[in-house]
Amino acid sequence: MYKLLNGDPAPEIDLVDVRGNRWRLGDRRGKMVVLHFCRGEY
Repeated sequence: MYKLLNGDPAPEIDLVDVRGNRWRLGDRRGKMVVLHFCRGEY
């Protein structure tokens, strides 16, 4: 794990949501993105 500083580029993130859709941060370059991470069971 590493710490990002203000102005650093975000690392590439590739996730699958609960509906099975694949999301890549790089596909949204130049757009406003909010990431919300949760821990625990649903």
